[in-house]
Order: sequence, then structure tokens, then C-alpha cells
Amino acid sequence: MTAPPGRTAHDGTFRRTPIAVIVVDAHALVRIGIRTLLEREGRFAVVAEVPDAESVVEKYEASGAGVVLMDLQLGGSSGLDAIRALVATQPNVRIVVLTDHADGDHVSAAMSAGAQGYVLKSDDPAEIVAALQTVHNGRRYLSPAVSETLAGALAASGLTYRERQVIGLMARGEKNRDIARALGVAEETVKGHVKNILAKLGASTRTEAVSRAARRGWIRID
Repeated sequence: MTAPPGRTAHDGTFRRTPIAVIVVDAHALVRIGIRTLLEREGRFAVVAEVPDAESVVEKYEASGAGVVLMDLQLGGSSGLDAIRALVATQPNVRIVVLTDHADGDHVSAAMSAGAQGYVLKSDDPAEIVAALQTVHNGRRYLSPAVSETLAGALAASGLTYRERQVIGLMARGEKNRDIARALGVAEETVKGHVKNILAKLGASTRTEAVSRAARRGWIRID
């Protein structure tokens, strides 16, 4: 097994190299609070702080950060614009959103833009730590509060459990025959589910149905 990144101190003990984080938030007090939290943890080092979306890419490239912790409400352009700009120039960038926006539309938009994690400012500080660590390790992370919001939105959509399965596979571009094979049902049954999904979403095509479901936070498009 490969050893985790780290360094050996003068006394011969192994010390893990802190995860470099760049904090993007319009409010200085928030940035100071996050820096204090992360430095107290010991596993992280805040290498840059950015108050607006315009300088995110430049600061990221200069900082050598491993993870970006970003609000969606920034001065000038939005956090979503900053996420898209980062992903366009740095395809392997790892981004955790930290924001007040808990609705499904914002969650879906951020994840679709390229964020891998989503945490609320009202969450326990431990959620920020868990999100940064998880995303740095190459996995996605939604705080429990965000997951609950998405689950509630999906339940409120009026889609049945099977219809949710079908539209999830539709979002991956699967055809009816492939969906039928994956779910172990007849292709005609899948066609019936697709028809119901289109009707419930007021969509005329599969693509439109998937797009509307994603905008409402009912599904996530990776």
C-alpha cells in the first residue's frame, strides 16, 4: 500500500502533510473563521483567501491548493461562474461549496458546474472538515442537511420509486432496452414509466425531462 503524503520530522516521526485549501468568500469575518477552524484541525493549511470570483483562477494557480472551499454568493460574478472558470482551466480541481443556499436548484447547479462537495454554513463545523477531506480523497460529499433537502425535493416530485430509478438511468443516457435490462423489467414497462415521467414533468422529450428534474434538484447529473 502506498504511504499517504507526508514528511519525516527531525525526531524521525512521520507527519502528514496538511491539505492546502484556498478559501473563497466575500466576507472577511467568514474567511477568518474558516482559517481558524481549519488551522485548529491541524490537517489543513489555508494557503490563500479570495473575496471575489474574478481572481479565483489566478489565486488557485499561484497557491498550489489541493481543495477550493467556495461560497456561491461572491462580489461581481457568482460562485457558479468561478466554479466553471476553474474547471475549464483546471479539470482536476477539487471544489467544496460552503453556502447559505440549501435549495435543490443551487445544489444541482453547483454539482453540475463541477463542484464535488456541498456544505451549508448552518451545518456543524465538522461537516466542513469532512467535506474537505472526502473531496480531497477524490470522492463526493453532501452534508446530511443537503442530502435531506434533495431527498425531500425528490419525494415531493410525485415520481414513484421506480420512476426515480428510470429517470436516473435516463440521465446517464441509457436507452429503454438498457433500462429494462438494468431493472429486470420488460421494455414496454419502461416505456410506460417514461411516458408518466414526461407527463409529470411537463416535458416533451427525454432530454427536457432530465434537464427539468436536475434543475429542481430531483436528480444529479455527474
